[in-house]
Amino acid sequence: MKKIVIAILIILAAVILYFYFGLSGNPISKELGKYSVEQYIEENYPGEDYNLTDISYNFKTSKYEFTYKKPNSLDEYFHIYTDSLGRIKYDDYEEVVSNKWNTYNRLYGEIKNQTDFIFNDIIDVDDNNYGYIGFKYKEGFEKKLILNQELDIRNPPLELELVLVKYDSVVNYEALAKLLIQIEDSLIEYGIKADYYDVVLREYRFLDKEDGLQVYAYGLKYEDWIIYKEDIEELAGFLKEYRENWDSENLN
Repeated sequence: MKKIVIAILIILAAVILYFYFGLSGNPISKELGKYSVEQYIEENYPGEDYNLTDISYNFKTSKYEFTYKKPNSLDEYFHIYTDSLGRIKYDDYEEVVSNKWNTYNRLYGEIKNQTDFIFNDIIDVDDNNYGYIGFKYKEGFEKKLILNQELDIRNPPLELELVLVKYDSVVNYEALAKLLIQIEDSLIEYGIKADYYDVVLREYRFLDKEDGLQVYAYGLKYEDWIIYKEDIEELAGFLKEYRENWDSENLN
């Protein structure tokens, strides 16, 4: 009986270890990978002062991720990936450091943090009504960014895009025009300019449906609509025509 209990405990322990290592990796593979990446850093990034700051395991890809970062740098960090035998698979230095994705994502997050409060003046923010400001993505953005640069929200390094979705009881182009003007007035108050607008106005009674009444302006350039700001009816007419043109180009 005692032998049976011991055997069951051994099997149970083996099963637990199997699942544990399957989810978190095993220490031998981790050490093999650590040795490999140390050699890799010396050979490929000599004198760059990168320090190992984190090791993690992705059970979905069965790869170990080693994070290297420069001290006192906001953007100079990247990852090296190894397999279970400690072999280097690839690193993402070129993508996240050379091509400035770390810088882009950090500044994007700072923009949101510095501007999210603006939308509290425009909409009752919840899961359905929301807004944010971020960079308008365009190829070649890395040429305009500098590693570790500080954000000046009033003079951003890239064009800004404003996204807003609002549910209301009145949904028409005049209401959309008024919403745009309200947004613009709020931005002016805080010295911020959005270069592009994605604004959607939807009817409350279609909150949980996809086919409800809605008016919108996607990819709307600031200079295209601002000239109509002083005339609601003219702006509403422009937005209606803009939406029709956008639909014909993108939905057909």
